[in-house]
Amino acid sequence: MNRIYGTYRVEYVSKNGEDLTNYWKSYYDLSFKIYSPYYERPDDSPSLEVSGFIECNDSLISYAAGYQTFIQIDKNVYIPMYNYMIDTALYPDRHFYPLLITTEEGGVMFRVTRLTDDEMWLFLDDDNDVYEIKMRE
Repeated sequence: MNRIYGTYRVEYVSKNGEDLTNYWKSYYDLSFKIYSPYYERPDDSPSLEVSGFIECNDSLISYAAGYQTFIQIDKNVYIPMYNYMIDTALYPDRHFYPLLITTEEGGVMFRVTRLTDDEMWLFLDDDNDVYEIKMRE
């Protein structure tokens, strides 16, 4: 768990094999912080906090969302990603919204495919779309 904790920024993102990194960086300046709010029990109830700015109609809008999360660890490590965007009409014609995925349940589990001291790569194949995200601290 301690290796997962940190503040990450997206360095690469693709959807169905299409590199959307420049697209992401033109609209989103977000950081993803994974941490434990319970320092005496660092493996309990990790939290994910997303903050930064989103470009909308040639101006930057401040964005912040946070929630406690369940990081699933078995033979793989999975991190849920949620979409807290309430009014997507403010951001027409986007390939995705700040946290990339929305489902009826509110989130999906991205599999961690690489985890080093300063990198975390995420992967999702939800039978409709395939996402690959490379983040760096």
